[in-house]
Amino acid sequence: MKRFVLSSLALSLILTGCTTTLPIVEDTHVHDHHHDWDYEHPEKWGDEEVNKLCSAGQEQSPIDIKQALRVEPTSDKDIKLTENYQAQDFTVKNNGHTIVFDVANQSKSQIVVNGTTYDLLQFHYHIPSEHTVMNTHYPLEIHFVHKSQQGNLAVVGVLFNTGKHNDPLQQIITGLPNEGENGTLSNFNIGSLMPKDSNAYAYNGSLTTPPCLEKVQWLLKADPVDASGAQLRTLAKLYDGNNRPVQPPGDRQIILTK
Repeated sequence: MKRFVLSSLALSLILTGCTTTLPIVEDTHVHDHHHDWDYEHPEKWGDEEVNKLCSAGQEQSPIDIKQALRVEPTSDKDIKLTENYQAQDFTVKNNGHTIVFDVANQSKSQIVVNGTTYDLLQFHYHIPSEHTVMNTHYPLEIHFVHKSQQGNLAVVGVLFNTGKHNDPLQQIITGLPNEGENGTLSNFNIGSLMPKDSNAYAYNGSLTTPPCLEKVQWLLKADPVDASGAQLRTLAKLYDGNNRPVQPPGDRQIILTK
């Protein structure tokens, strides 16, 4: 499967902000060197040549999940995902589009997708969800952005329902910085935010903010987790409506991981 490969420097410049943001980044997404885009006019993102994929791309994210293909483990279409997340420290940044949690040690937490290892770079949130399921938004979606040694990106997405209080989520929303400010999050394991034993919807997509680069491996968890109404309101006070509209799926296939 062909992938879009980025140098570490290029990726750092692109991801500083979001479907993706690097330590210097929907991510996936939110890019500090592109201050002239906003969520009020996503249809204009592709007007600039540097962001042309936002309008001309054929594998853009997010998408609506209507159905997914179950495949046999022996099939060449099967996508195997394993996760190895450890407690670690993060720098917390408010970049004007979302809150970005940049990891201090990029090799401490990893995922493996079909034999390729991706190190965790950062995570950030969108309200409401960027992906929809059967045309329905969830109140919150968190993106966990990873990068391989070859420069390829993989993003794990987690959807949140309004429900019971979420203790791990409370750890990350306490004392969030204002725009332009930084904070810290210490000894936090992102695995605590993941649904237990959930399949994932896997498909080829893009960053969800300019420049909307494609060949991103998406892994959207099929099972949502809960967050209380109070917790969702805390996040929405900072950013609400920072979600890109769903994009045409084209002929892309969505594979349900085991």
